[in-house]
Amino acid sequence: MIEMAVKDLAVEKEGKIYWHARGTTAANIIKAMHKHETVDIYEKLPSSILLLRATLPNSWNEYRNKTAKIFGEKTKGTVKLIPDSTHMLHWDYPEIVVEEIRKIWSVSQLS
Repeated sequence: MIEMAVKDLAVEKEGKIYWHARGTTAANIIKAMHKHETVDIYEKLPSSILLLRATLPNSWNEYRNKTAKIFGEKTKGTVKLIPDSTHMLHWDYPEIVVEEIRKIWSVSQLS
């Protein structure tokens, strides 16, 4: 049920993806993106941090590349592109997310 609800937040028409949500949900997302900039804390994050980056839709890649570059420069962390994934890549490929977490944890246990 949850997966169906998540997929209902995006609609594809004529090769473009449109996002829709209720007013409260949309307002909270906009507030989070514009009033509480995450870039302000990037330098406080550990350099061992990993950002798994979506690749779909392709039309968003210019923005994604720009923000991922800023993330990488400020955190000194790693950015990894997950092919054929959307913003909800944890729904698209949960096994990849789990695998990447396990890799990071196993490396940190060795240190």
